[in-house]
Amino acid sequence: MKMQKKWKQYLAAAGVAAGVFLGMKYLLPLLLPFLAGLFLAVLVLPAARQLEKKFKISRSLTGAVMIFALLVLIGWILIRGASALIVQAQNLFEEIGVLAEGWEHMLDNCCNVIERYAGISSQDTREFLLLQFRSVSSQLKAKFSPAMLTYLLRLMKGSIAAVTTVVISYVFAVLLVKDLDEWNKKLSSWPALVKWKKIWQEMLCAGGRYFKAQIIIMAIISAACMGGLFLLKNPYYLIAGILIGFLDALPFIGTGTVLIPWAAVLLLQGEAAQAAGYFLLFVTTAVLREFLEPKLIGGKLGIAPAAMLISVYLGIIGYGVSGVILGPLTLMLLQAIFREWGWWRERK
Repeated sequence: MKMQKKWKQYLAAAGVAAGVFLGMKYLLPLLLPFLAGLFLAVLVLPAARQLEKKFKISRSLTGAVMIFALLVLIGWILIRGASALIVQAQNLFEEIGVLAEGWEHMLDNCCNVIERYAGISSQDTREFLLLQFRSVSSQLKAKFSPAMLTYLLRLMKGSIAAVTTVVISYVFAVLLVKDLDEWNKKLSSWPALVKWKKIWQEMLCAGGRYFKAQIIIMAIISAACMGGLFLLKNPYYLIAGILIGFLDALPFIGTGTVLIPWAAVLLLQGEAAQAAGYFLLFVTTAVLREFLEPKLIGGKLGIAPAAMLISVYLGIIGYGVSGVILGPLTLMLLQAIFREWGWWRERK
């Protein structure tokens, strides 16, 4: 009888896990504008309450103004950042010719090393590698035009979807600022929703701690990379620093994926001091992450680091690129549900 009860519990847990996965994959994208609106409303609601109490100004009016100002500020930051990145990207493309000469020089050095140690003619090696490169280039060119058209269509659809999402989020947030307190009272009076409210609050608390910590770490790593690349006189310190900081937040990648090969290339080009600088930057960022992660996250989530890593990996498989975020969120939601229903016991 006890074994049968356990099997029922396992089947129920599997059903809940499947339901959470399907909900995250298919339902969450539809609810995203409303969740964004809820986030904005919760963000400005305390200030809107204070202004209503102190100056007798309508909460809806102050909420609408503050949310609009917040969206304008976010948009301004994104536009300014994108403009700076575009300028550096343009400069990078203009310098492609110079970079190509450097790569050609490095190719000659590599071919000479192969000739010295393997006895294969450097000219033969060079011609073979260039032939392969031209073959890949021609294949890419053949696929580039249709791919570019598809990309532009996706970009247009994405832009329209983004604008629609922002408008819906704004309207929903303004409405929530007015009615959120009343909604809370009504929902709290429903016994069936008490458990789900507790689960939601617990997941938001755990998820907030985790993602806040990851954003802080990513910002610090990006700033360190931008500062280090600036000191190394890299003209693309901004775009490279942001990219490396983002890669560091992804599992199985880290700053070493970019900085170590970069240092190796510089070393092959005979720039030992620069190579040492890039390697030192990699060591610095690795030490920073090792120091910051336990301090900011530690054991506060009640989830083992290995389990978090597995959740990211499975999230990428199940959700795609968004699994980097949705994987840990799914794990946190399942943990909150299982704990509330007595299926999860903390180990002491």
